[in-house]
Amino acid sequence: MAILESLKQYFGAENVVLPSERTDLFCCYKTSTNGSVYQINYVDCSDAWLQAGLEAYFEDRLAERYYTSEPFLQWNFYYYFIADETLLRKHADIKRMVENNEAFARKFVLTEADLLERFRKAGRIGQQGGHLDGGDLYTEWLDYLRTEGLSFVFDEQNYPNYKSWVDQYVEGRPFLTPTDHTSGNATGAAPHVRQLRHLQISQFRSLPATRHFRFGKVNLVSGANASGKTSFFDTLEFCLTGKAKGADGDGYRLALDTTDGITLPYPDTAAVYRQRDVTWYKSVNTRGHNLSGNFNKFNYFSSDAAFVLKTEDDRGENLIERTITDIAVGREINRLEERVTEFRSRFDAQRDTLQKSERQIRDELNKLARNMEEVRASSTDSSAFRASVKEYLETHGWQINEAPDENYIAEIAAALELVNHAYDDMVFNLPRSGEESPVQIAAAIESLSLKANTLTLFREEHDAAQRLNEQLQGAMHQLNELADFAAGLKDYFADPDLALLQGIGLAIQEAEARVILLQKAGECLSGLQTFLTSQPAGTGTQTLFEYGEQQMNRRQQAETNRQAAAAIAETLRQSVDQLTTLIADIKRLGADFLDITPAANHCPLCDTPLLHDVLAERIRATAANFGDPALYQQRQEEIRRYERVIADADRVLEAIDRFETLIPHNYLDAVSERSLDELSKFWENETDMLPVARTELSRLRGVKERFEVTGLSFSHLRQVREALLTRFNVEVQNEADLSNVLAIIERQAESLNGQFRKQSELIERLRERGAAIFDSLYPDEEALMAGIRKWNGAQAALTTIRSKVAVADNLSVTRIHQDVLGLTSVFTTYKDNWYAQKTRTEAMELITRSRQNVDERLRSNQMMATRVNSIIIKLDYLLNERSKTRYLADFIAANKQEIVSIFRQIHSPLEFEDISFAENKVRLKDQLGFWHTINQVSTGQRTAVALSLFLSLNKKLPCGPDIILMDDPVTYVDDLNTLSFFDYLRELVEQSGRQLFFATANSDIAFLFAQKFRYLGTEEFQHFAFTRTEQNAAPLI
Repeated sequence: MAILESLKQYFGAENVVLPSERTDLFCCYKTSTNGSVYQINYVDCSDAWLQAGLEAYFEDRLAERYYTSEPFLQWNFYYYFIADETLLRKHADIKRMVENNEAFARKFVLTEADLLERFRKAGRIGQQGGHLDGGDLYTEWLDYLRTEGLSFVFDEQNYPNYKSWVDQYVEGRPFLTPTDHTSGNATGAAPHVRQLRHLQISQFRSLPATRHFRFGKVNLVSGANASGKTSFFDTLEFCLTGKAKGADGDGYRLALDTTDGITLPYPDTAAVYRQRDVTWYKSVNTRGHNLSGNFNKFNYFSSDAAFVLKTEDDRGENLIERTITDIAVGREINRLEERVTEFRSRFDAQRDTLQKSERQIRDELNKLARNMEEVRASSTDSSAFRASVKEYLETHGWQINEAPDENYIAEIAAALELVNHAYDDMVFNLPRSGEESPVQIAAAIESLSLKANTLTLFREEHDAAQRLNEQLQGAMHQLNELADFAAGLKDYFADPDLALLQGIGLAIQEAEARVILLQKAGECLSGLQTFLTSQPAGTGTQTLFEYGEQQMNRRQQAETNRQAAAAIAETLRQSVDQLTTLIADIKRLGADFLDITPAANHCPLCDTPLLHDVLAERIRATAANFGDPALYQQRQEEIRRYERVIADADRVLEAIDRFETLIPHNYLDAVSERSLDELSKFWENETDMLPVARTELSRLRGVKERFEVTGLSFSHLRQVREALLTRFNVEVQNEADLSNVLAIIERQAESLNGQFRKQSELIERLRERGAAIFDSLYPDEEALMAGIRKWNGAQAALTTIRSKVAVADNLSVTRIHQDVLGLTSVFTTYKDNWYAQKTRTEAMELITRSRQNVDERLRSNQMMATRVNSIIIKLDYLLNERSKTRYLADFIAANKQEIVSIFRQIHSPLEFEDISFAENKVRLKDQLGFWHTINQVSTGQRTAVALSLFLSLNKKLPCGPDIILMDDPVTYVDDLNTLSFFDYLRELVEQSGRQLFFATANSDIAFLFAQKFRYLGTEEFQHFAFTRTEQNAAPLI
């Protein structure tokens, strides 16, 4: 039979047997690489599925083999009925009933072609899907932009905004070459991770401090929610990619070993992760890497995937397009597309600006051409006017050098300005306002200069006489002041207490201190007498310090004795307390002993023979002896006696302290040297001297008051004496010395008065001589000096004029001015014509330069427009020819068949026969030809679509890790589809060598998964059970 050959080809001839003599039933075994049977398939070509009694039919053919198989294998029995297409359509309800029967095996009714296609698809599950069809769009865009010199479009790190870089490109300024971050510090390619063997956790979240896991080919992680399953997967992701979704990796210490002997520690250098991204996922870009994102796209699937596949979110965004984009091209392309689009918009606006600018530039060129024609039409020649000026200069004796026009004009203008200013100054200074000639100006200056010299000689003689007269007045004033001071000394020499004038204040202070000290002596005497009356007889024979030291020694001795007596009393008290306790213990022990041993006749402590009454008598005697308080009372009386001595000594010492506070510092020596009786007599004598001291103090205060009233002071007396000694060399000590000094002063005053009168007469004669110098025109010295300044000013102005014009000595100033006005008229005409001609020439040059600048701006604008048009074409190529939309369409078209194939293998019943990704929507086609959006199907069906996408991408990963991580992938999938999915995973593991990590919080799913993979044995199938309270995982067999 043809079907038998097909089955042998698929399962192997040795694995296809006929379980009975019938030729229409075949039993096919699936074996692993180690020879273990993991699936039993029955292919029945009869029409028994249409007959009644199907339960008995199955039991007859399957029961024996089913019950003799290992428990895990019982979950892997499959029964296929081969039927004609016509029968299947006719008996669709029976078909569904048969397929819903779960006794012994999972059952299917299908055509021979469908069965063989099913087996063929299952046989191709592990085939490598090749590279992702369409290539890497993001890398393609980057390479294109880099080749075209447009790196700034994607280099967001160096060029974050837009405007300045658009201007920079348009102006042709260079850009930085972006650094390829994929190189890093890595050397060589990253290892191809085939399978993981060991995980060592030193520090990670709430997991124990040190954990060791050994992995197999298939690894089941089960446990309730929040028991650490996802954290366990995070450890693998950290070691492989350097980070995990939504997790902070600070402080973690992990190490992962592969079957190839490679260790992947965490943390590692960033360069290692970048190199893995390049090698495993071909993710080459200039912004670092997306290793964790790629790992979650190709190798790590979670239950959240079903919820991502929705048409739109609350904001109306198309999540399907975004999800497929993330899978096909990565999220980086979205940001890059945003920048390309924005730059395209900015350059488009720049093109409009440049076009507008070109129109404005051409308008400027036309305007400049019209201006040039107007300037040319108004040109004139100024050479004839220059000849007229030159002739006038030569005729009137002007001294102007020949020079080019502009310098010539500047020199003539400067000369005219100079001469005009000089003329104005000369007219201002001349008395007749311009009628004077140069000769008259010189004669007037000579006459006035002679008068000024004469006045200078007179002024010097008069000033010398005046200074001498002032010196005589000063000497007379000083002599009069000395005479007044000397006369004032008469009051000093007339005072009887003149000797007290110096130091009267100090004498009063000493007298006041003496009175206060004697008053203190009275207070000390009273205090001493009070102290002696309270002390024993004979105390006065000692000094105060001796008596105080005696009392201090007495107190210290009493304190020592009191402390000794108190210690003895305390010892007695404690002894009594201890004895009382001891007696009570003896009584209690004795009573207890007698209660236990009534006939005892010896002490249990010392083994002394005793009768009961003798023991009691001895206890009473002991208590009486130690309880006598006489000795204790005697010690208490001693303590009280010593305390009285201490109190008496304290009172004496306190009285001594109070008395010592009365003693002034001046009497301390007397107190230390005299006994108390001698000290009393000393203070009596001091007190008797108090009235005399008070009388002397009163007298001194009266003398001071009289000095203040009469104004006598020692400082004034000393100042006058020193002045008289300095001037007359006479030391005035008494009235005789004073009379001698007054006579000297009188004689010197008469001499100075005579000299002053003579000098005053000389000054008056000099004044009369000076008045003869002036006249009516110059009545005083001020008028004379002003006239000299005016004539000199006129002379200076004339000199200035002669530096430019030849002026005759007899030519009046008015005539000179007329010549200047004539030259000004001729020169102005020449200057105006020359400057008009120069202005036109400069205007022509300016217009010419402006045209050159505008031409250059036009060329620059055209070059920038060319650059803008070029980059717009290049960006349009990316956005249109190589657009993300077109790429996604190509991607979906290239991968749709495989996605649909996987979906049909892991999802049943087969009510959906096709999947469409058109118009950015995921839709499923049912058996009746109706299409349903992804939002209209169940969450379990969406999960199947998401798993199909993921498994398709994983098959197209040629260089990535040969591992798959699945965290609760079938949370929303029913049991039958879960089993189909497990069958698919088993074939994937067997055919491709993939290592599988599967986590679930559902114990039933964990059980089913174990039944599907337990055939691998304890080495290759590992089960880690996690709990919430204690995250210890042990392999379960």
